[in-house]
Amino acid sequence: CLLDLVERIDRTRFRLLVACSAPTFAREAERRDVEAVRVAKWHTSAVNAALLRPAVRRLLAGRDVALVHANMPHALPTLLPLARAARTPVLAHLHLPYAGFHPRLQRAVRRATMVVGVAENVVAPLRA
Repeated sequence: CLLDLVERIDRTRFRLLVACSAPTFAREAERRDVEAVRVAKWHTSAVNAALLRPAVRRLLAGRDVALVHANMPHALPTLLPLARAARTPVLAHLHLPYAGFHPRLQRAVRRATMVVGVAENVVAPLRA
């Protein structure tokens, strides 16, 4: 799903950077000529997410980011405060049903600028 997006996005309009925790995904992004940076783990606790933010802030610095696409809710506790400070919209892309997330992640998803899901049952609870 995300690799399809990476592969098809208009490179004359957008510069891409993939920050991910999966080495296989990073390799596949690079194979598609997209810069990939490995994050050891996306932390969901407030303290650990705050500890990761300086590294992600340095990664984003000077890139003129127009959109942050969070392909999993676990990245949101780290990314949301940085994106908000930069006035950059955040797209939360859900693959699993929202109702199954920890309440902390549910709150983070609701703070995203926009939420999309791979199926109706994934995002239906957000419309209620």
